[in-house]
Amino acid sequence: MSNSYIWGENPFLRSEGIRDVDPQIVGERIEQLLSEHDGKLTPDLILRDAENTESPLNKFFTQAQKDKAYKWDLHTARVIMNSLRIVYVNESGDQDTKYAMMSVRREDDKRKRDYQHMDTIELDETARTRVLNDVVSELRAIRRKYNYLRALTPLFVAIEEIEEALEREEENDE
Repeated sequence: MSNSYIWGENPFLRSEGIRDVDPQIVGERIEQLLSEHDGKLTPDLILRDAENTESPLNKFFTQAQKDKAYKWDLHTARVIMNSLRIVYVNESGDQDTKYAMMSVRREDDKRKRDYQHMDTIELDETARTRVLNDVVSELRAIRRKYNYLRALTPLFVAIEEIEEALEREEENDE
């Protein structure tokens, strides 16, 4: 894929020393793991790879996978995948960044998620639809939570317009 990687802003990265590691090396390792696992990763797969002392992910995790330590390591794996960004050139020729990985609900079990590379999500209509459904669900939750704030009425109208557009799109697909 040969993407250029940087770390996103996250205080956890500094406190755990992750920010001191070259994100390019981590991003390339994640790309390798994605290619080995059909384009999907879980925090558990990250931890299994980190058991290999040759892996650049090894230094991020405690090797004891006991209850609390293991759960903390899973959290660390999620933070790493959520914090990696891709540097790219946008339509106007300027450098920009986007998330490298996105958490996507599994098709076989909606309660579980895999992390997929953004390049894959942009090309995979099923993954993109699942991400879009999550976004709409989050927007609905924001509307329910802050419905009493009249200053956000334009946002709520926009959310309704998005929902209507998606419903029309679904009807056209059928």
